[in-house]
Amino acid sequence: MGLTRKHTKAALLGAALYLAVPPVTLQGQEAKEAKEPPTPEKIAEWKKESEALTLFTGDAPLAVTLVGNFKEIAKDRDTLSTTEYWGELRVADDQGGEAKFAVKLRTRGHYRLIRRNCAFVPLRLNFVKKEVKGTVFDGQDKMKLVTHCNSNSMYDEYVVREYLAQKVHSIVTPHAFRSRLAKVTYVDSATGTAVETRNGILMEHEDDVARRMEGEIAELRQALFDDVDARQINEVAIFEAFIGNTDWSLAALHNIRLVRRQDGTILPVAYDLDFSGLVGTRYATPDPRLGIRNVKERLYRGPCRPLEELEPIFSTYLSKEAEILKLYEGAPGLDGRYRQDATSFLNQWFKMLKSPRDLKWMFVDNCKNVPGV
Repeated sequence: MGLTRKHTKAALLGAALYLAVPPVTLQGQEAKEAKEPPTPEKIAEWKKESEALTLFTGDAPLAVTLVGNFKEIAKDRDTLSTTEYWGELRVADDQGGEAKFAVKLRTRGHYRLIRRNCAFVPLRLNFVKKEVKGTVFDGQDKMKLVTHCNSNSMYDEYVVREYLAQKVHSIVTPHAFRSRLAKVTYVDSATGTAVETRNGILMEHEDDVARRMEGEIAELRQALFDDVDARQINEVAIFEAFIGNTDWSLAALHNIRLVRRQDGTILPVAYDLDFSGLVGTRYATPDPRLGIRNVKERLYRGPCRPLEELEPIFSTYLSKEAEILKLYEGAPGLDGRYRQDATSFLNQWFKMLKSPRDLKWMFVDNCKNVPGV
């Protein structure tokens, strides 16, 4: 499994990476966010609307054209920037023509906004709902566009890899961000000429994720494992171990969003998977303090539970084994070597799930009772 005895301290050390300051109680933060709660009828309406969004009902890559001053936009590298830029989105309509509507473009992110990491910035699209009505973007307000980062063809494939990892997440749980692979043609607004056509991922907005889960997004930092739903944090931590991802933190809300239901239950949801072993980007490296050499070494960083408590989640993975492997067998746009490596990485997981000894080592012997990560 790629584990050694030195990893018995890794989960505890990993937790310390984000717990350098005393935790803030959820009750105190909840008081600051107090507002009139939505009615059960409103929650049901939100869930129905979010589940029916046209954009995420299809799997075929969506061809879109995005017009904007991308040279100017690429200069905006401030992680706190709220500057919006004019843009236009074009997509085929139901009549065989082309629908065009204005969008506002913003840069977003942290790692990818650093110039040495990415030449092309990740984007946030802000729609006018009435303008996209009747199109594939019907019901959308704001959404993230995961871009190709650099023009190297390898980065174009990285987008496909990350999309597949997100599809796997949706296969094993409905508590996942939905996504749609897109072929995006970028057109320079100053000259009207196409700059390039690259893969991109259109991401479900976090509010729609929360509505499907019958809740709302909660900004509660310094949350510990005991503060959130036990089943859901188990599910998240196991998924992160499955894909070989240590680039997340419940306490710091790093690549984690929290959904709060009306009964007070807090449900964490994982996103942003490009630093995982399954995606396998060249730039993905684990924090050296975690004690693992690379992202292909799986490390469970969740709460310590009896195996019997985790068994239903393991059973879900085993029941989806064929579906997950088939996804990688038939997905276009993958290098043959990566397809083989990814399949091997996945098979390693399923082999472990079928071995009581390996399961015990990963989730019991190699686990430390820590408050959170």
